[in-house]
Amino acid sequence: MHPPDRFCDPHTTWHRHLDWLNEKDCFVSGPTLGAYQQQELAAVLVCPPEGPGTAWIRLLAARRHVPLSSTFKQLWQAAVPLLTGSGIHTAAVMALAEWIVPVLDDSGFSVLDNVIFYEQDLPALIPHKIHHRIRTFNPEDLSSIQIVDQLAFSSIWRHAPESLEAAVQKGSYITVYESDNRVLGYQISTQSAFGAHLARLAVLPEAQNQGIGLLLVLICWTIVPALVCSELL
Repeated sequence: MHPPDRFCDPHTTWHRHLDWLNEKDCFVSGPTLGAYQQQELAAVLVCPPEGPGTAWIRLLAARRHVPLSSTFKQLWQAAVPLLTGSGIHTAAVMALAEWIVPVLDDSGFSVLDNVIFYEQDLPALIPHKIHHRIRTFNPEDLSSIQIVDQLAFSSIWRHAPESLEAAVQKGSYITVYESDNRVLGYQISTQSAFGAHLARLAVLPEAQNQGIGLLLVLICWTIVPALVCSELL
């Protein structure tokens, strides 16, 4: 199923997962279900796996006249057997808008965690010396940072390989921390009209609490002004 043009207009209520995939990528990345009214597609739900045992609701779109809670409940009831049949035991969604909270509550979802955003106003570019173990990411590092990502996070927060690859492709500034020819940590920062965003920071469990994450952030903090950004989010 591909997104019809009418789902990309002001008459549609959207929930999109906070990641690097665009709308069309979402429609082809996993189980996609549609709700119809009078033979017209009125709502869609996309909930692909994101690593072993976990799926994220990446997209929920509905025409404004559609009752959201009852429509989502019908879509979700149809999605559950598809997910469990493929080995998925946990489904998650990041509630980025107030309207989706009662919709999720009505279908039995519960609050797991809160996502907190921090903001830093950046000074003018500060001369810096990059730590000798921190270097710029190169394409050969992709498999290494995938390993770091899988080990650094609990299952629900891990990125599937295709998601991490998309993050790398859209990253503005990516660095790795390397020791003895082994990548122990990495960070991905992106750039937009609103400033820079520290999008991903991960360190191997065995190397945590040694200041590696702090070094990666500090280097990012001094480089970001050179990207013509005044804020780091």
